[in-house]
Amino acid sequence: MAAPALHTEFLSIASGVSGYLAKPSGVPGIGVVVMMEAFGLNAFVKGVCERFARAGYMALAPDIYHGETFAYADREHAIARVNDIDDDVAMREVGAALDMLVAQGARDGRLAIIGFCMGGRLAFLTNAVHGERLAASVSFYGGGI
Repeated sequence: MAAPALHTEFLSIASGVSGYLAKPSGVPGIGVVVMMEAFGLNAFVKGVCERFARAGYMALAPDIYHGETFAYADREHAIARVNDIDDDVAMREVGAALDMLVAQGARDGRLAIIGFCMGGRLAFLTNAVHGERLAASVSFYGGGI
């Protein structure tokens, strides 16, 4: 059996903020924001978006590092970059990602967020800030909560 067709693209979420979108054929009603780990919007994060799309969900990973990525071997610089994240700015960017999912066909109240490491912490924070829009929030090993 062939894998379902996916549409993937980088798109502008807000001024100066892009994101990686993966969605299956058709317009699913459920959208998931995928928050990156400390290493940036890399192949792992894109792969998570694509796995969600293969399962029938629309997935969008906002690039809160604005194009910067780090190799897994470069832990020192990745952790230093984590410390530069402004929570208020990140929450505005996540809010824009939620808006983009709705603009792409997902329904408010049928949105979710999942995050890994630093992204897990931001998923937890998103639930506090944008919880009325979310059906689910999942934090994988979110530090600093």
